[in-house]
Amino acid sequence: MNKHLRHYRLLVFIFVIILATTTGLQAGLQYFSNYQTSGWDEPVPLLSDTFNGDVHVNEYIYLRYPVRFNGIVSTSQNRFIWQGVIRDSVHFRYDPLFNMPLGFMPRYAEEARRYAHPRISSQDGRYMTRVWLRDDCITIYQYEMGSEPPPLYGDLGDVYNVQTIHSFWRRIFIDGQAEIYGRFNGNATIVTSDDMWLVDDIWYIGTNRENGEGNAAFRNKLGLISEQDIIIKNNSYNGRNNGYHRYGEHDIEHHSITITAALCALGGSFKIEQTNFEWEPYQGPSPDERGTIHLRGMLVQWRASPLHFRNHGGTGYTVDFQYDENLDIFLPPFFYCPIQFIQGDIRYYTIKNLGIIAENAECCYLTALPGAHLEFLSFDTLTISSKFDIFGTVANPVFIRWHERPVISPPAKIVMNWERGGWPDAEMRNAVFENGIQLNFDADTILIDSCRFADEVILRGRYVQIKNSTFSEGVTLNGWGNIVFDHNLVEGTLIVDGNPRSINIINNTIINPDGDGIFLDSYRSAELNSNIIAYCERGIVKDNWHDVELIYNNVYSNRDGDYIDCEPGEASISLNPCFIDIEEGDYQLSWNSTCINAGDPDLPHDPDGSRADIGAFYRDRGLSAFEEMVELPETCSITASPNPFNSSCTISFQVRLTREFQIKIYDLSGREVFSDRLFASSIDATYTIKGSQLGGAGIYFVRLITGNKQETLKIIYLP
Repeated sequence: MNKHLRHYRLLVFIFVIILATTTGLQAGLQYFSNYQTSGWDEPVPLLSDTFNGDVHVNEYIYLRYPVRFNGIVSTSQNRFIWQGVIRDSVHFRYDPLFNMPLGFMPRYAEEARRYAHPRISSQDGRYMTRVWLRDDCITIYQYEMGSEPPPLYGDLGDVYNVQTIHSFWRRIFIDGQAEIYGRFNGNATIVTSDDMWLVDDIWYIGTNRENGEGNAAFRNKLGLISEQDIIIKNNSYNGRNNGYHRYGEHDIEHHSITITAALCALGGSFKIEQTNFEWEPYQGPSPDERGTIHLRGMLVQWRASPLHFRNHGGTGYTVDFQYDENLDIFLPPFFYCPIQFIQGDIRYYTIKNLGIIAENAECCYLTALPGAHLEFLSFDTLTISSKFDIFGTVANPVFIRWHERPVISPPAKIVMNWERGGWPDAEMRNAVFENGIQLNFDADTILIDSCRFADEVILRGRYVQIKNSTFSEGVTLNGWGNIVFDHNLVEGTLIVDGNPRSINIINNTIINPDGDGIFLDSYRSAELNSNIIAYCERGIVKDNWHDVELIYNNVYSNRDGDYIDCEPGEASISLNPCFIDIEEGDYQLSWNSTCINAGDPDLPHDPDGSRADIGAFYRDRGLSAFEEMVELPETCSITASPNPFNSSCTISFQVRLTREFQIKIYDLSGREVFSDRLFASSIDATYTIKGSQLGGAGIYFVRLITGNKQETLKIIYLP
């Protein structure tokens, strides 16, 4: 593991690639998402002399000239390409990170299209929309394309669709092009479906218009998102023809444009207008040095574009980019950041895509949205003091995992505690905690539904409710209030501790050949109802003077005793539960199981309308005995269609009913690039692989694994 990880000053993940030589200092405040840098045959090298910020590219980084990286440099590939440069002339402040996750951006700002207000129409491109930022308010107006534009300031004259709105918590969507300028105070995001033009300075109240520096209010957050390009207009305000002489007739190295905002070009680049190439109608003077771009914020872009060219003796801008650290706390509305680092002490954090834990980190509020991945780079601890929300769905669960875990290493940990006071809460739905990720929660309320935990879990709270989840290494339930543990699979020991007021353990399946099934250590009132506890060393162990209510349980074949210091209780049985395939971890009930319709009749009925079964998994009475007993050969063929593919392909295979599988995908070097688990609920099963899950164009091998059986298939991805 990289020895410098703990010393990084990581921000929200920031990225850069520069496609041509630029003058002056470059900062890594750009994110480059396209797998190829342009339409060229090979990636373009980094040609700047110094990078002051963090640098990331999805492609290989070509090093052909001396360069200094003062921030973090990372790539999704496994090495740099060194071409003629002396290695001692390339300086890294931190060890580079290789094989980092790819970041993929959406084509459209879907959330903005759905929820923005107001929505402005360009009438099929007839009008240009202007957005004038005027401190606490925003004035929006339009003029007809092709007509003489009105002045930027003063009397608006003959314009259309004038409206003024407050600047706080605004989400504006413009269906067409827009021109943006002015001084801003508030929290807003402006989104365009077409090109966005920056026609003059954009700066926060409290900052210096000349360079964007100063003490802007914490609440000031401006997001500018274009589904195409974000373009600096070549006008007199932005340094046209060797600089707008704002500070003297001969001053050309001046502040030309200041931008205090988070920029995102989803479908294009942050670029300049009129580059003096011979095919352009506009040909400026020689040189055509327009000044400096002072960006205080963040830049996310689909592909990088030069901001300075060598033609005409020099065309374009020098750059002065600095990251706005307030963006660590929260981003503007709808703002898209494909990869984020979580580090240090952060108050709010929302993960839409991929979050990386690079060192011990603390935050008050952390939210993970459907499909998000939270990955650890090292055996660090993420501490959450107020609220931890995971809102995965069945189709898009949230994954919490290691990025590349060493063969032998301590676990990474997620901890929730009361150290900062308050009443911390955790709510998790459809989350997958992979091997090597431990949980230790001490909270007021803990709600868990349909999650999978591969490592140790300790949960303590005033109210704890856990249902429909899987614990591969056991779970400890601790607290002082009420605990409900309902319809869960535990492949380990379920420990009850901490003297909860009441604990209800209902409809669970507990299997643990290496230890106890349920260990009741400390509680005031406990109910065990309609559970299967089988194939453990000891079944139910009561180590507490309080009574426990045991009813309708099936406690079976536990080597050193089924009941220790307790009695079976009403309607309990000790019969083979007849799991479908215990050797391969399929603990669903076979058609002939005595646990079917044998649970407590006072419990809610199973989804098929019948009396509750015993155990975590109910048996659908619509399944026939014949369907359950269908056998397939030891191995089965798998196919992919289409293959080769450019977006997604479908893997088809045949299985026995209700079997859990693993899908693993490897690149040509043997590196695992993707893995997932699935339950096949019919004989003919399919699984869709998306190109975005892979590491770019190439040949990959798909491996289907179940128990000690596996099949491998070669696929070709051609995006």
